[in-house]
Amino acid sequence: MENKKKEFRRIVTGHSKEGKSIIVNDAIVEKIDLGGGKEFMQLWGSDTIPKHPDDGTMEEYLDWFPKVGGHRFFIWIVPPKSQKNDKPKSKEEIESLVPGFLQHFESENPGMHTTDTVDCTYLISGSIVLELDDNVELEMNQGDSIIQNGTRHRWHNRGEIPAVLVTTCIGSERITTE
Repeated sequence: MENKKKEFRRIVTGHSKEGKSIIVNDAIVEKIDLGGGKEFMQLWGSDTIPKHPDDGTMEEYLDWFPKVGGHRFFIWIVPPKSQKNDKPKSKEEIESLVPGFLQHFESENPGMHTTDTVDCTYLISGSIVLELDDNVELEMNQGDSIIQNGTRHRWHNRGEIPAVLVTTCIGSERITTE
């Protein structure tokens, strides 16, 4: 029996010269073999040093998405479209649970949203489809990662099981493409 190791895929979004959300890189991440079965995969990084608490407490913040220089780290679950769900929460309930979340979403295009963040997301289980501008879609599967650079997007779970993802959002400054 062949011992096939999992490859990890990194997808990076960016903007075209016209300012449209696009995929700028889609590649298998090179493994760093440390021996003894230990491997590292560098998904994304920067040399800017963030401040962090040494006492283990999380800083208080107001909005779900961070401001420039701030960050969030979270797990999120997207149920399959076929799954029967509880009644959706009202906009008021959502705002009280995740302040500022809905202000990034387009009312005329449900689910489509844009944030001033760099989002580093890893798909733990399931599969999910990322939709960008002009109906460009990309399917992600377990083990894939994506780096979203402030691009307009929405997510679809067309699979049979919930998609479980972990994301680090880093507040960033939006620049225009010329």
